Amino acid sequence: MVRLYIEFTKPASGFQPLACAIAAVEGTKFSHVRLRWKNSAGVEVVYEASGTQVKFIGEIAQANSPVRVCDSFYIDLDVESYRRLIYQCMRFAGVSYGFLQLVGLLFMRVFKLKKNPYPNGFKGLICTELVARVLSYVIESPAYESIATYDEMGLREIHRYFDYNFQRTVD
Repeated sequence: MVRLYIEFTKPASGFQPLACAIAAVEGTKFSHVRLRWKNSAGVEVVYEASGTQVKFIGEIAQANSPVRVCDSFYIDLDVESYRRLIYQCMRFAGVSYGFLQLVGLLFMRVFKLKKNPYPNGFKGLICTELVARVLSYVIESPAYESIATYDEMGLREIHRYFDYNFQRTVD
């Protein structure tokens, strides 16, 4: 059994304009969502879409760029679900970050649009889309279908989904 954490984070220190803008537009105390688990070698692994691409972050890089976890949920995965998780993570690793999609989400919020004017599909992924896409292959739940389409999904929507359907981490 592997415990998978869905973490909503913000930078631990320093002023980061993009993170502040995302949190302000979304109306949340966090600016990012990522996945974290301990792999079979006992190493804490973070998987996220940030910077320029989708990537795995090892323990040293995590220590060099700490974040503050604002909220966290977990899912216990059986062996088959864990295999699906790793398979999907490997498929998406290296995909570009979806900067235009992020701009499209901003336009959706500001101008009350129903559709993202810059949908990217698999060409570029933002953090919310990555987490939702990966978990859609891992979690077999009809409730998962209730989230907005991937290109229109912001932090508010995905957080609301996990808050309603999953166990909150208590640290």
